[in-house]
Amino acid sequence: MVEIDGRLFTIRRMSNDDVFEPWKQYIARLDPELHKYVILTVCPKRGAEVEDVLRELARTYDLFFWVMRHPFSGNRTVATEEEHMLRTFGEVEVCEARESEETRAALLAQFIKIKVGNVGS
Repeated sequence: MVEIDGRLFTIRRMSNDDVFEPWKQYIARLDPELHKYVILTVCPKRGAEVEDVLRELARTYDLFFWVMRHPFSGNRTVATEEEHMLRTFGEVEVCEARESEETRAALLAQFIKIKVGNVGS
């Protein structure tokens, strides 16, 4: 758990791209009464499997996606089609720049603070 702006967030650091079944099971066990705010990593490349999990998650949570278009190093990217798929489940903000780890962390924290401040507004 981590506290951001006075709110406790449950965090799942490993994504579905790393280990799909444990990721899926973790999400299935989330209880909005116990885990009001959740930060997950998700790789949209798994298509329908990910869509099913996100559809279920969207029944009990407001979903917001902060997408790093490019990693700090390497050539991988998040495709526009994957971004559009995420938009069917919630609001998406895309970080286009290749930033340092510290800068990306600050941008993510800012995104979270803004979105959580707007939930229920």
